[in-house]
Amino acid sequence: MDNTKLEQCRKLSEEIDQLQLLEESYWHVRARTNELRDGDKNTSYFHHKASARKAKNMIVGLEDSNGQWIQDEKGISEVVTNYFSQLFTTEGVVDFDEALMGITHGITETMNDELCMVPTANEVEIALFDMHPNKAPGTDGMHDLFFQKFWHIIKNDVMTASCLPRPVLRNVQKLLGYYRFMNVLRGKKINFHKSEAVFSKNVAGSRRQEICNLLGVREVDKHERYLGIPTVIGKSKKSIFAGLKDRIWKKMQGWKEKLMSRAGKEILIKAVAQAIPTYLMGIFKIPDRLIDEIHAILTRFWWGNGAEKKMHWKKWEDLCLPKAKGGMGFRDLKIFNQALLAKQGWRLLHRKDTLLYRVLKARYFKNTEFLEAHRGYCPSFTRRSIWGARALLKEGLGWRVGDGKSIRSWHDCWLPSSSVMRPPDPPPNGLHDSDLLVYKLIDSSTSSWNETSLALHMT
Repeated sequence: MDNTKLEQCRKLSEEIDQLQLLEESYWHVRARTNELRDGDKNTSYFHHKASARKAKNMIVGLEDSNGQWIQDEKGISEVVTNYFSQLFTTEGVVDFDEALMGITHGITETMNDELCMVPTANEVEIALFDMHPNKAPGTDGMHDLFFQKFWHIIKNDVMTASCLPRPVLRNVQKLLGYYRFMNVLRGKKINFHKSEAVFSKNVAGSRRQEICNLLGVREVDKHERYLGIPTVIGKSKKSIFAGLKDRIWKKMQGWKEKLMSRAGKEILIKAVAQAIPTYLMGIFKIPDRLIDEIHAILTRFWWGNGAEKKMHWKKWEDLCLPKAKGGMGFRDLKIFNQALLAKQGWRLLHRKDTLLYRVLKARYFKNTEFLEAHRGYCPSFTRRSIWGARALLKEGLGWRVGDGKSIRSWHDCWLPSSSVMRPPDPPPNGLHDSDLLVYKLIDSSTSSWNETSLALHMT
């Protein structure tokens, strides 16, 4: 083969590489894989994700304000434009001057003049490269990646035409907080169509109707959920929290999960699946049987793909061990649940100024403290959950001796031992002061132990 043909082969090879790179970039942008970087292989993952995004985001039709179903592209665009134009339109300013009386001016005339100036090329460039390259394109169909990649070519044309692409200048971004506040004053209102009212059994029917008509809301027997938390919990705890299992199962059954490597599965389990129940676990004791079912879902996903049954080479308890001990570092959700509830108990000990502490104290431990209180009569499920983690909290609690005026010598854990703090053992003769406080054992003048008092009370 002569040099001419070798040169032709080299050029064709470079052209093929360039075309493959362009194809990869196309699917990368279309798939919006923000967690991947340029240069990753053009695998089926890109194609699957692009197809899934298209199917998920496809708008077949919309219903306009007159109740008519619109399917053509132009009509759908008008419906969306009209909806958001009305949504962000004020319905009248009320007491605007009074609302601004307590607000100091934060923007001077000089600052306002600077904000109204035509942005410089440097400002536009900084704002442009601060934007994510694969976010939604503008009306021209061009992603930010196009402007970033070819900015050295189109920079002068863009600035000369004063036709800025979608980048938002940093100075304007700083004003968004002011604008959001001003929008609240300019006619924002409660959506009463989504508002509901719940009444006690002691409220008469006529009174309920009068209140609902006055507020413009509808009456319901109970709020199913508030901020994702069930408001009423009956006897069947499993049915209440079954939604946790369903949410985790759906995360494990997607098409993306079937294409993941072992490392990808590890990250998905730790960062997504095991994070889903964290919010509820910090408030409620999740039933052990439900947690076992969640563990089973995670185990099947780890060793297979969630659908097929494959050999489990290690049990879940072993996978929850640290990697240094041969495990994978997964969470044991039962232990994690107890730890989160114990943390709520810790907050009750140290944050006595909170509304939660004041409510629980008035209801369950008026004349004592959280650690000494009994469960109480007919407590709420939240109270039972936090109270149940009290034993775990006590295991690790210990007093650090200061002046000793709050530490009970025979009841509180204040003496260090090999593993945990513990209270001292009373003298075997039984002749000891049961209400003895530690400060009586300290010589306040020298800030040291009073050996005479120690010999008197401890022997």
